[in-house]
Amino acid sequence: MDNAKFQTTQRVRVREAAEMEESGRVVPDEYVMGMTGIVEAAGLVYGSGLSSDRYLLPAYFIRLEGIGPVLVGEDWLEIAPPEH
Repeated sequence: MDNAKFQTTQRVRVREAAEMEESGRVVPDEYVMGMTGIVEAAGLVYGSGLSSDRYLLPAYFIRLEGIGPVLVGEDWLEIAPPEH
């Protein structure tokens, strides 16, 4: 993906639902919201809505400790705060 907002090996945080004004289409499971992980891969996700609506959206596989890789839409990610 040429214009990826996040790069592989970058630390990112999955936002909480309450932090989102608009949830987007590639919504992560609730149990990973608020967690921090490492970007493993970036790409485009093809999907469709309830009607004939089809779309391509940027998404990332994020490796979360104790869980493994999770697919998360770009709008749900932010740069992780520094580790203490």
